Amino acid sequence: MKMRMSLLCSAAALALVASGATLKATIVMDQIGPGFTNQDGLGGPGCQDFEAVNNAFDVAALDDFVLTSAFQLNTIEVCVTGYGGFTSYANVQSWRVEVYSTPANAAANLTGNIASVSVPTTSVNLTQPWQTGNAISAKADLDVSSFPALNLPAGTYWIAVIPVLNFGGGGGQMATLNSNFAGNPGNGNSRQANPGGGFGLPGNLGLTNTNLAIRIDGTSAGSISPSLTGASTPFNNASGDTVTLTATVTPGENPPSSGLAVTVDLTQLGGGASVAMNDQFNGTFTLDVTIGANPPCGNLLLPATVTDAELRSGNGNIPVQVVAALTPTPGATPDAEPDCGLPADTVNGGCNVTPNIFQTLTCGQTVQGTVRANTATRDTDWYSFTLAAETAMSWSVIGQANIVFGFVRDTANLTIPPVCGSPTLAINPVDVLAPCECGTVSATLGAGTWWAFVSTTFNDFPCGRTYEATLRCGALCPGDVNLDGQRNGKDVQAFVSTYPACFAGAVNNCTACQAADVDGDANFTTGDVAQLVTLLLAGDPCP
Repeated sequence: MKMRMSLLCSAAALALVASGATLKATIVMDQIGPGFTNQDGLGGPGCQDFEAVNNAFDVAALDDFVLTSAFQLNTIEVCVTGYGGFTSYANVQSWRVEVYSTPANAAANLTGNIASVSVPTTSVNLTQPWQTGNAISAKADLDVSSFPALNLPAGTYWIAVIPVLNFGGGGGQMATLNSNFAGNPGNGNSRQANPGGGFGLPGNLGLTNTNLAIRIDGTSAGSISPSLTGASTPFNNASGDTVTLTATVTPGENPPSSGLAVTVDLTQLGGGASVAMNDQFNGTFTLDVTIGANPPCGNLLLPATVTDAELRSGNGNIPVQVVAALTPTPGATPDAEPDCGLPADTVNGGCNVTPNIFQTLTCGQTVQGTVRANTATRDTDWYSFTLAAETAMSWSVIGQANIVFGFVRDTANLTIPPVCGSPTLAINPVDVLAPCECGTVSATLGAGTWWAFVSTTFNDFPCGRTYEATLRCGALCPGDVNLDGQRNGKDVQAFVSTYPACFAGAVNNCTACQAADVDGDANFTTGDVAQLVTLLLAGDPCP
């Protein structure tokens, strides 16, 4: 391969401008100046990171800057150009920001000995062209404010911004532009480092002695942005309910915050993307929101932003629990308890009521139940079932609340059926689900009468929130989507019918959806299809 080193390549330029800093920034280096005129007509030293086969030609253009105190670098602007076959910035895979203590460090290794970060192209927003008459020149935003490695103490540093691209296949070469703007530091002190030695620089270091077109801004590390924490009430909400959102704000410091304001993104609830909250002038901001139709179900996090007049900002989330209606399973049995089991459960209060009372279930039966709770008490539903012999059992539940469920067993002897009054009764195994989340517990139980349990956490859940639970004789078998206890070709049609609803987050067919999660990663992806095919081709039956 033949590659040419260019200290003065074509006048095309790319400017990388980091944006999105949340604090009022200070320019700590500026060799770009106003507009683009100080780079028009100029070339510059090569600067690029190639694929492994061309590592000898990896090269950095670097220049020095001084920090008089500790700073978090927020934005970096650097003008670059493409040449030697370069045609498109789509060839750039990422951007390396390397910070060195001396040029010798760069000559030894392009990875910065002070800091090294990789900025993805998704953080670079290109605008073309940058230089007059050059279509491939561009100006781009490159945000480095989120990289702790670029929080630097006072000192003198050398910086290079290195585009990563393949030379092979027509990727071309790139370089950093020089600038006529003698700003800060403006000392004509640039260097070019080529640790791989492909360009034959003495000691792998060239003295270009120009001002590279780089500008850096940062925020004093002593300044603290405002922050917020979120809450909502009531705890559990449905479409049409009104929920009060609260953001508790901690003001910024150095200098103190003034003019605080908070906005919240309500798109998940059917509202606007940036809605102002109301200042209560006590450190909190509130907003009453009516939940729209068909909201997503579960524990939602609403993004919120606090800003101050000092141009700082902080982000947080306001949690809101939202439930959706469960699609009833045909033939399911209602628990029919009045007032959701509180204050007295006369249907299935189990060992928690006198006399003890249980609702009877059989293998394969699905029950539709109701729940109710507050911070002090909760409805508990107990279901009894009798086994003639040792059996692998599973208990699958989905609900409109934080569901606590499992089998009730005596921890003193897990192999014998439990008895009310035992001091060692416990839910074992047990699981806790968020609203609209499917879950299954399994256990091998001996002959006798056993209990399956459903309740909630001790939060505020109004009467009327429902759940569905299915008792199965035999552990849930991944891929047995038609739930007949066998994994075979009959499950293919059931999988095809069930999978789209599961993938879309449907809140019915809980047990079938869990069986459709064939690879067991709690997600519905093409991996489930591949795993089902593998099991069927192998003739692997349910255990």
